[in-house]
Amino acid sequence: MKQFLQWLTRLFAVRQPDPTTIASIDQAREEFAKAYNDHNYAILCDLFHENAKFRGSVYPERWTFSRDRIITERYMSTETCTAIKAGATAQPREGSRSVGSMTLSLQSRRVTPIDAHYAADIGAFRMVVQPGSEALPTAGPYFLLWRKEGDKWAVIHMDMQP
Repeated sequence: MKQFLQWLTRLFAVRQPDPTTIASIDQAREEFAKAYNDHNYAILCDLFHENAKFRGSVYPERWTFSRDRIITERYMSTETCTAIKAGATAQPREGSRSVGSMTLSLQSRRVTPIDAHYAADIGAFRMVVQPGSEALPTAGPYFLLWRKEGDKWAVIHMDMQP
């Protein structure tokens, strides 16, 4: 019985996050917000896993699957990630209520490594309308699931709800 209790304690123990993992996620999150705010679709594409999923009610409310669709449908790019990686130049589409019209900030509350290849990032987001744009400011909680590929972290799941 004692061994079983020790096993349960280890199984459900709160692990101290690895400082290197936390720093890597913090850096990737900062790169993500900067790329969004700078309209840098190439970096955004690098920070999304190819099979990423996005759920949000910012504009419009629904699930979006794959980085190509997230970039074109949610982030209003004129090009897909596939085309951008092949050398195309992307710009925010006319009338965007996302990249190009909003400034994004992400304030992490907690990063929890799940294993060597996954980490959950929970925090709050704020989107402020840029002058001259026709969008509504919004804020709320976010959840990012990061997946490590090689030596870099990529978003595999994103959920933002005001």
